[in-house]
Amino acid sequence: MKNTLKIMGFSFLFFFIAGCASTGKQESMKYVQKKEEVARKATLNNGVSLITKEIGNGVTSFSVWFKTGSRNETDADSGISHFIEHLIFKGSKTGKVNELSKNIESLGGKLNGATSKDFTYYYFTIASKFADTAMDGMMDCLLNPAFNAEEIEKERKVVMEEIVRKQDNPYGYLYEKISGVSYQTHPYRRPVIGTKEVIANLSRETLLKYYSEHYTPENTVIVAVGDFDYKELTEKIRKYFKGGEKNRSLPLVNIKKDFINGKIEEETAFKQTYMANSWLAPSVSNPDNYAMDVLAVALGQGTSSRLYRQVKENRQLCYRISANYSTMKDEGLFIVQGELDYKDKEKYKLALREELEKVKKEGILQAELDKVITMIENNYIYDHETNEAVCQALGYYEAVASYKQELTYVDKIRAVTVEDVKRVAEKYLVGEPAEAVLKESKENK
Repeated sequence: MKNTLKIMGFSFLFFFIAGCASTGKQESMKYVQKKEEVARKATLNNGVSLITKEIGNGVTSFSVWFKTGSRNETDADSGISHFIEHLIFKGSKTGKVNELSKNIESLGGKLNGATSKDFTYYYFTIASKFADTAMDGMMDCLLNPAFNAEEIEKERKVVMEEIVRKQDNPYGYLYEKISGVSYQTHPYRRPVIGTKEVIANLSRETLLKYYSEHYTPENTVIVAVGDFDYKELTEKIRKYFKGGEKNRSLPLVNIKKDFINGKIEEETAFKQTYMANSWLAPSVSNPDNYAMDVLAVALGQGTSSRLYRQVKENRQLCYRISANYSTMKDEGLFIVQGELDYKDKEKYKLALREELEKVKKEGILQAELDKVITMIENNYIYDHETNEAVCQALGYYEAVASYKQELTYVDKIRAVTVEDVKRVAEKYLVGEPAEAVLKESKENK
């Protein structure tokens, strides 16, 4: 499966750049209230969460989220969540290999899955008249996976090839490196995709054990957005689950003291230097996350952002620069990344520090805040144009916190003040940051 969300916590603007059109706060509240009326949650007796939103446009997007990702792994099974994602659609105990993919594609639908640090999810989007057929096939694969020995070996090779290829993506590889030097013990420090050494030795028994412990009803969120009858869909979902064990995975400890300002510098085949600096940032459930979103956009999203104007344009110390805040289940990272010449590294770091100190000392202007909120709202409109996008947004929030955060995000962003932005900058952008540098190998020069 295509692992589209595996670096979600780094720059996943689809989910944390959210809001609606800049039409005034009163109209925004009406829009959110309308969404709350049609997006609803039901909890089955065995713990399965069902989020639904009916949109009568002839298309249905259906997704199943499991609250398990690399966050739930150990050093010994790092990458197992992503490995299982590859295997799920390789046939059920009653179906053939790749049968579901072929069937959905033959009906003009789309099927995929993805793994992140906090969750794994699977989805399809299809014409509503075919949704029941697609749903039956997908749930069969999810609840009765074959884990065929031959397919395990095939996908083992595929995943190991992905691990090798990941070094071809400078920003993805940079994110792995900065995560590794930002956390001391928390699983967020490890790459979602795992390592060749671990993947090469994962047995079928280990895969089955992890699946049975984490793919449980209580750990499952199902989201449907589109053309369907709510009562009929709810009854259909109930029939898929007959009993089931409660989630037995242990909760992770709070990680506020787990951040370390580690440093790494590595020679690569890239022609430029890529650099990331990180600070520990609030979790998705922390009310500070809204002001942090605004801070990230003000500092480093777009050509009018502070870092772009001052560090790139005025001082010409880099080719690209951006700031991203990762909203994750536990404390994530606020990351500034740049592409530059290695000879300018120290000047770049000094300029970055000066801009951050300026925001901490002076904050941002009201006009700047208004512009950022408009940007966030417009991005929300663009990113919620389809049933699939709405389905993913609702599922993401329910998997890491509560779907209600998706429904109220607009007004929470609108409520951010210039004082809030200054306060979170002072609170979180403190101390020496972690640092990861990828520089051109001397052999390539």
